[in-house]
Amino acid sequence: MSYLGKGNLIKIIGGGLTGLEVAYICANCGFRVHIFNKHQNPPTYNYVKSPYEKIMEEELNVWASPSYLLSHRVGVNTENADESFLDLMRSKVESLPNVEFIDAEIDELNPKEVTLISIGNNPSVSFIKNLEKLIGENRVQYFHPKEVCVQGINKASLVRDGAENFHINLSQEEYEKLKKLLSTFSQNYDNSTLVKEISAESLSKNDALRTAVLRPLYSPNEKAYASIKLKKEGDNFYFTDFFTALSNEEQDEIISNISALNGAKISEYGKIYKRIFLTSSSCLNEHLQIKNYENIFVCGGFLGLGGVLENLLVANYIAYNLMNTASGKNLQNLSNFTCTSKIIQNLLQKSVLNHRLLSLNYDIINRKDSVNLNPNAVLKFKEKFYGNCF
Repeated sequence: MSYLGKGNLIKIIGGGLTGLEVAYICANCGFRVHIFNKHQNPPTYNYVKSPYEKIMEEELNVWASPSYLLSHRVGVNTENADESFLDLMRSKVESLPNVEFIDAEIDELNPKEVTLISIGNNPSVSFIKNLEKLIGENRVQYFHPKEVCVQGINKASLVRDGAENFHINLSQEEYEKLKKLLSTFSQNYDNSTLVKEISAESLSKNDALRTAVLRPLYSPNEKAYASIKLKKEGDNFYFTDFFTALSNEEQDEIISNISALNGAKISEYGKIYKRIFLTSSSCLNEHLQIKNYENIFVCGGFLGLGGVLENLLVANYIAYNLMNTASGKNLQNLSNFTCTSKIIQNLLQKSVLNHRLLSLNYDIINRKDSVNLNPNAVLKFKEKFYGNCF
């Protein structure tokens, strides 16, 4: 389906990977593209290896996804694309003459303009207030913690619990000292920014610190008053359940006051990110348009999808329907045999967020085939995809 020479304007809010993907496709087809890219905190894709990864990669190849093809040319795993790859993709988009980057937010969404909301899961307060004029409060907010990671622990100080978990046991004296230090630090923070429900420093003000975070390890040989639970990954030990919004210097002081961690060093500091997502099932239709506003589409981390591959698949589908909308053409429907269709169906059927592609059922490619794709199955997949889609 050729779009070349149309010249219509498409506005994209958000210059992350999905926004760049859509911008490249639309601009390469002759559309003018304005990318509104006011810098915010980067989105987080929760990478968990999916049994359907090979199928999704095959479908991105069918879409001729610009980001996916570029990642293969430069030898980058698309799921783990870093900031340098994002810069490379951005330079490809900037090289197109009909693309303009605008370092600002759109003051107000105009339902008459063909627009893509392709922001991450940490949008600004002003944008949310702007969007709520169209969708109401159809969003979910939660707090995503990044765990403290420590290296150089003396393994003799660790107590093992099962195959994966380790514990550092604390005496009552050590616990009370740690609790007092956390409580002191918490006074430096405005309560509006401190995450009361999960941060260790907030919970230090009552007994929940010991019952919810530093639960003692009970075993016949151990009589700990409290315990720090750890998860080992290679040489790294991650504090599980111990979430904090303290500064790096405060976290260093916390560690230095735990005798079992003498000589250990924090390699990754804990943080607590605020994440906001749309409740897609309430405010989007099957084409991922905002209900009652057919010119406004949504993709990117704001949808609540956790993986890069899922986000790129949805972005490619939306790109073609943005161009159809800008050209006054009918929207395209997807074959039910595509990953993209399954992702969207799963997203819209959930009353809560669906972060990962959890279940796919194909009549030509099943879960076993996803590890080593059968060439004949792939051929049938492509035929069915092209036959029912574009």
